[in-house]
Amino acid sequence: IARLRTPLGLMTVANTHLSFVPAWNVRQLRRLVRDLRGLPGPRLLVGDLNLTPAPVHRWTGMRPLAAAATFPADAPTRQLDHIVTDDTQ
Repeated sequence: IARLRTPLGLMTVANTHLSFVPAWNVRQLRRLVRDLRGLPGPRLLVGDLNLTPAPVHRWTGMRPLAAAATFPADAPTRQLDHIVTDDTQ
């Protein structure tokens, strides 16, 4: 987690790679989001969350900045990697 100065202003950025184990990755995501909410916004979360878009939105409340199939690498059919923000711009 870092606080970055960008052309759009300061933002908190977190990068992670969550577990592939079902339910454990949701637990990790919920903990990470709880911790992020204690930091100044806007917040950006990026990484391999090992979850599809619907549960990522459900558990983070954040909006996606990108959507693309990312897994499996040789012939992607679903999105497990995400870039999401709580910024409303």
